[in-house]
Amino acid sequence: MKIRLAGNLVEINEAGEHDFIIPPNIDKAVILEGEWESFNTSRARKSQVEADKVSYFWDSLIQEFTKHAFAASQYYTTDSSIMVQEQILRFLAREPRTPKRMLADKLLEMVGTTPPGA
Repeated sequence: MKIRLAGNLVEINEAGEHDFIIPPNIDKAVILEGEWESFNTSRARKSQVEADKVSYFWDSLIQEFTKHAFAASQYYTTDSSIMVQEQILRFLAREPRTPKRMLADKLLEMVGTTPPGA
């Protein structure tokens, strides 16, 4: 039985994440020439890339917090040691892409609806 590598990238697992769902009777994987290019130019992949755009805001927050952690220029922190900051940053970064979309979307929504100075 052959499993299409690119085709599996559009499968959704039980946690709602894109995943390689491989039946238990599969003992080999083959990547056919052109499979990746076919997937990468597909409508599904273009939709995924478009949907992911909001999630990059979450990544940019992590980068900004990291910059301030290294420069010790954070505001309102209870422990500014790099060891504690690293744990927090790793916690934020461990989210898969799809949850990052939701987190970023809700955070941006909240910022957009909060009155200035509130």
